[in-house]
Amino acid sequence: MSQAERLIKELHRACYVLGAWGEYGRARDEVGLGLRSLHVIRYVAFYRIKEDAIEIVRVLDERRDIDAIF
Repeated sequence: MSQAERLIKELHRACYVLGAWGEYGRARDEVGLGLRSLHVIRYVAFYRIKEDAIEIVRVLDERRDIDAIF
């Protein structure tokens, strides 16, 4: 399995988990109010819990300067 295929598989798994348990990820109010994050391989998916959905805000490489981006 290629790295890209593995990443896609893990992102699908993460979305499934978030769909069932939106609060599974870590609260990241220090980055943005109501923002949460979930680590996926070498990436961090930032999301918000909406009334009837999960909104993926951004997916960043874990080595990026998150504070500078947000």
